[in-house]
Amino acid sequence: MGFKREDLPDDPKTGDTLSTILSPSCGGEDPLLTLSSYLNCLTRRTPRTTGELVSFFHNFGNELHSHPSALSPLGSALSTRHDDCPDWDCLKDADINAIRDAQGSATPNSIHDKDHPKTLSTLLGCGIDNVNCPQLMKPITYQAYALYSSSFAHHYLGWTVYLPDRMWESLTKLHHDLKILQCPDSKLKSLHQCANALPLLYSHGFTPPEGTLKSPLTCTQVITKLREVVSGEPIATLMTCMDEFLYGIREPFFYTLLTLWSIATVYVAHSLLYRLDVLYIRSHLLTTRASHLIDVKALLMHGRKMLSLYRDVDYFDDELVD
Repeated sequence: MGFKREDLPDDPKTGDTLSTILSPSCGGEDPLLTLSSYLNCLTRRTPRTTGELVSFFHNFGNELHSHPSALSPLGSALSTRHDDCPDWDCLKDADINAIRDAQGSATPNSIHDKDHPKTLSTLLGCGIDNVNCPQLMKPITYQAYALYSSSFAHHYLGWTVYLPDRMWESLTKLHHDLKILQCPDSKLKSLHQCANALPLLYSHGFTPPEGTLKSPLTCTQVITKLREVVSGEPIATLMTCMDEFLYGIREPFFYTLLTLWSIATVYVAHSLLYRLDVLYIRSHLLTTRASHLIDVKALLMHGRKMLSLYRDVDYFDDELVD
């Protein structure tokens, strides 16, 4: 394995020790997916593709509640104020409920074709009733975004706030691309049988449903379902809640800037107008006070000099007085 003798412990051990250490993280039916979820949780790679965004919000909505009426440790960490951050650095109950509603949570006794329409579970299935709630498409990285730690709650908060718009734009583009690439017989074929749709799905980070429980819906019906999710209320409500969250953060700064600019404008206007008013008033008072001192005879008689109203200034200095 590339280790030197000095790298090994003095007490020799068998491979069972390595198996015990690696089994929790690399065991199970698919150890590669389990390991990728651990690595993705540690590296906190931001979701980028449509499949990654859908995987994040669908898994994240499941992890916020331990049961329908109580928050999980992750949900509590997101809704609790952090000591080193301001008061607004946490989600409200309405925000957390919006995330869960967009994911499309459902209980085992739910009516799965009616209880979570136009949600992400419409596309991915809820995993409880595969007959009434079939999986239409599967994200390639779904398992990679299945593990979360409350220690990174502040990091997930940024994803939750800024990525809903990005997810909506990505799903809108996927719907537009699928609509353009419809097969001539797309009303008869299912999505996994449409050759033109498979490369497009893969480029967005999706694959058709796997196993025997393939979607009974045709390609056209899947596109219709996708349009309902894109234009549905759950995702729109999630985006609205996150916009209000950002507005609540930026509102104090907005009013502070507005106040400072208003004060600066009033100060500049006052400085300009006050000086003009003072000059006008002083000139008016001086003219009024000295107007009765004008020598009328000086205006009518030739050779008589008119006295100035101002100190050290004479009128008609350039004229000669006989």
